[in-house]
This record gives sequence, structure tokens and C-alpha cells, in this order.
Amino acid sequence: PNGVAYNSAIAACDNGGQWRRALELIDEMQTKGLKPDKFGFSCAISSCRKAGQWEEAVGLLKACGPLNRVTDTMLNTTIGALVDAGMIRKAVEVYVESVQMRRMVPAKQIAQRDMSEPQSCLYMDLRACTEPAAQTGLCTLLAMMASGKRPIDHIALITGKGNRSTVSNTGGENGLLGKKMRSFASTTFEPTLCDTAKRSDYRNPYRLLLRSESIQAWVDSGAKIHGASDCSSLQFDKWVSGF
Repeated sequence: PNGVAYNSAIAACDNGGQWRRALELIDEMQTKGLKPDKFGFSCAISSCRKAGQWEEAVGLLKACGPLNRVTDTMLNTTIGALVDAGMIRKAVEVYVESVQMRRMVPAKQIAQRDMSEPQSCLYMDLRACTEPAAQTGLCTLLAMMASGKRPIDHIALITGKGNRSTVSNTGGENGLLGKKMRSFASTTFEPTLCDTAKRSDYRNPYRLLLRSESIQAWVDSGAKIHGASDCSSLQFDKWVSGF
């Protein structure tokens, strides 16, 4: 079989929940002198995410070479596998490396863009992100604030509808990235980051404002992140070293 036939078989493994067989096919291709392409790797990574095999997903991503050579789908799927498994710190590491490779855009300091925002804030454009990548980007920025690498400031999350978030992930209106990020900021951090009572902050369903007072309260209370199984001892300075 040639590379096209192998890709079809790996895609079938992804659709059929056969992650082990997908990895075997990747190895078999390399043994026969065939180089797996981005499509084959992407399907294999996807199969590992669906099976909860985050270590295998990360291994496949690394096998593809530097992050500036992988596709956005491969990167987002790997981050998704890590977030699904509660490996938030590892997801942040992958995200930081992707920013350094210019594959993802970090937060930017901007002047007021919307009347519901303060005079200045940090602006994160998440419109091209999947839900796990958007969550990881927010965790990265908060880690920088908690470690003192970045001053605590207001954060404006610009979500749009989110990349492939309306049908393939959760379906219908409930898949809107803005709603998912609002829920994430409300339930993942203790105390919640969505405790402001101003209605203007909620006027735009595709924009979420996290106020500096809430972030400061979260940092002062120990910067707790629920569901992060790989960071019970939060050493945020090590999360974002070199960022």
C-alpha cells in the first residue's frame, strides 16, 4: 500500500476508535520507508484524543518536528487531549511553545475598544481557537499574572463563535465559544473570575470581560484551578519560563 492507502486506513481508525491500530500504521509506514504526512498524523492524534491517550498525542506531535511545521488542527487537537485529561500545565507548555513559534497569538495591551471595557486592558483574540486552545491561552495569561511576570490587568476575551465550535463539538447555539469560556472562567477558578454584576460586561455574547479586581482576588486566594491534575502545587513561574 502507498501513503494514500495508509492515510485512509488511519482515518478509518480515527473514526472507529482504534487508536492503537492508528499508531501501528504510523510505525508500519516508517518501517517501510514511507513518511507519514500531516493528514495521517492529524488523524492519529485525533484518535488518541478520543481515547484519552494524551501522552501518545503529545508524542505524535513531537514526531512531526518543530511546531512551526505542524497544522493548526494537530496543535489544537493535542492541546484538547491535554485539557481533557486535566493536564493543564502541560497544555500551557505546548501553548507557550506555539506562541514562540508564532503559531498562536499572545495577549496584547490595547486601548479601549468597546464602551463596556475599561480604558485599557489586555486583549485576547480567540476567534480562530478551538475551545481547549482558548482555555489554555487564558490559563497561560493568568499564570503569568500569578507569577508576577505580567502585571494584573483587565482581560477582554474576544471569542466570536469559535473555530468549529457550533456543530462538530457540542452542536447548535450551545457550542458558542463565548458561552463556553464564560462557563470556564466561572467554574474553573476559585474564586470565580466572572463575579462582576455590571450588565454592560455581558452585552456582547462574543466578548467576555474579566476584571482586574476578580483576578487579583483569585491570586490572593492561592490561584486555584479546578480539574488541573498535573499542578496541585502551583509554581506558575516555571509554567511560563522564557515566555
